[in-house]
Amino acid sequence: MSEPAMDDLRRLVVDLDRDLAGLRDVVGVRRSVALADGDCDVSVTAIGANLLRLRDPVCTQAQLAQMMRRDGYKWSASTVWAIETGQRNLRLDEAVRVVQHLGYGVDALFELISPVKAGGES
Repeated sequence: MSEPAMDDLRRLVVDLDRDLAGLRDVVGVRRSVALADGDCDVSVTAIGANLLRLRDPVCTQAQLAQMMRRDGYKWSASTVWAIETGQRNLRLDEAVRVVQHLGYGVDALFELISPVKAGGES
């Protein structure tokens, strides 16, 4: 699939997620996410490992960096690598854009802070 087609597909998924959230609000269904102690890990290492897990099946480091540059962030493939290896923090504003570019809803932000189990799985 070409890069422009993938971008269109990601935008459609983000729009669909936003529309579904609006529909849930209209009918009174709200999602609440409660994190118990030990259910999250906000270390740069865990966030990086989880970003890799979410990004890898969707795009390359260079492709993610290119999407972020279109949003005005000064990212390169090295930036993505540094985040995934725990050498750079991922800011909240960046995290929101990243999960949207990967085609996930903002609920995926919780995936970024999921504890990493042995073998790198969350």
